[in-house]
Amino acid sequence: MAFNIAFNMIECYDKNLRAGVFALENYYLFGNLFSKPYTKFAPHSIGVCFAFFYVDVLEYRRTPKAEREGKFPKVHYMYEAKWLGHMANVLGNVLVIVNLLCGYESVKSPYSWAMWQNAVYFGLTRISFAIGIMLIFYSVVVESFRLGLLVTSNGYMRAFGKLSFTCGLLCPLIVTLAYCSQEYALYLTVPGVLYYGIANIMADLIASFFVYITVEYPMKRIVALVVMKKISHDEILRQKYCPKIAFN
Repeated sequence: MAFNIAFNMIECYDKNLRAGVFALENYYLFGNLFSKPYTKFAPHSIGVCFAFFYVDVLEYRRTPKAEREGKFPKVHYMYEAKWLGHMANVLGNVLVIVNLLCGYESVKSPYSWAMWQNAVYFGLTRISFAIGIMLIFYSVVVESFRLGLLVTSNGYMRAFGKLSFTCGLLCPLIVTLAYCSQEYALYLTVPGVLYYGIANIMADLIASFFVYITVEYPMKRIVALVVMKKISHDEILRQKYCPKIAFN
């Protein structure tokens, strides 16, 4: 994680990248900082660590109540300490909101920030945003955030979750097309920034749904039918971690 933060900050200094997307130097932003896998290792690793924790939570839920504390003492404490889940939920929401809004002045005026501010922005925002999201999900899986649990258990929300990978791939293209193909200059205000942000999300979801239906899902089914049955370990993993769920 420290390497990832340092690399992003050095890359920011090397290419004179700005937190505001309208700076001329940000020609290199997507190609050098946003699209490279080694610049996203830290936020991805946070998600992987949370996935390991979630596997333990699933195992804890399947364990008889009398044996839970003995087999999973840490997870049991997290489940019982509701205050911990509430604190994680509040802190996670604060991190997410701060990350979404902290770059407003730089977007409005790309050269108003010093380079060290831009470097800190690119070094810490994605990681702290990922931590914030995982803290919110933590409060959901330990059942401290009941509303979040109901929402994430909903079938429609799980369907939206299948678009996450496609959204991540298409987001840089949509943002670039939205901001760099305008015929006239954009005058940014707080409501305007929120409007463009929400519009970007909606456009990304619509485009991702189309790509998922026409490209990703057909390819996944073809690969699953032709290749994965011969090389995949999914059935073994499912039998170990989710024995009550039939393999599909």
